[in-house]
Amino acid sequence: MIHVTMDRMKEDTDTVCAFANEESKRYYIKYFDWKISSKVQVYKKSIGYSGLSAESLLAILKRGKLDKEFKLEEVRRFDAEVLDEIVVKHARSAKYSYFFKSSEFLNWKYLDNKHYKTEGYLIKDKGKGSGYVVTYDDGIETKIIDVLVDDDSVETFEKTLSALAYIASRKGKKRLVSYATPNCWYLKALKKQMFIYRWEFDFITALLNKASIHPDWVIQIGDFDIF
Repeated sequence: MIHVTMDRMKEDTDTVCAFANEESKRYYIKYFDWKISSKVQVYKKSIGYSGLSAESLLAILKRGKLDKEFKLEEVRRFDAEVLDEIVVKHARSAKYSYFFKSSEFLNWKYLDNKHYKTEGYLIKDKGKGSGYVVTYDDGIETKIIDVLVDDDSVETFEKTLSALAYIASRKGKKRLVSYATPNCWYLKALKKQMFIYRWEFDFITALLNKASIHPDWVIQIGDFDIF
């Protein structure tokens, strides 16, 4: 079935990407010539007390805060008139190649999805729309599953993390979870915001045609399903 699927995809697809568990990953690599392209790291920020531990101490010291001139505006659906201009501008100026996602796609994929409890926020800095972020509540954790920040601003992303930590702690969550690859633009922001590195897993790819994986490629939050 995998062979049939991959042969069919060759007609209009160059590269297939996946996060595979340790058991299945071995078979993809051995029998179907998939390659390990990068490591995806999991970072967790403790934002709620969970007993006597170093993580609980971090939660007390830096749970997160709101900035007077910075706001995460919760939305039920993303407004195309507001968001699409930001997305298009970002696609034109981004240093890395991203998957283009319009407000219509984001609403369909996340906010209209009844299978998961997702929240959408418009990032506003000094009254100006500066991107979006989508989170997913999973038990005691809030996960960042998609984000776009205008001009890939590390400062704006740091404010976003701090605000999300505050919002999640007010909802009674214990941890905020994020993902990163070793060469991503926002890695320093994660470390500065006192995220705790937990583990990593493999990002694997199959080249169906002649397109190659460039060493400057960056896998960022939201490029693929991470639930």
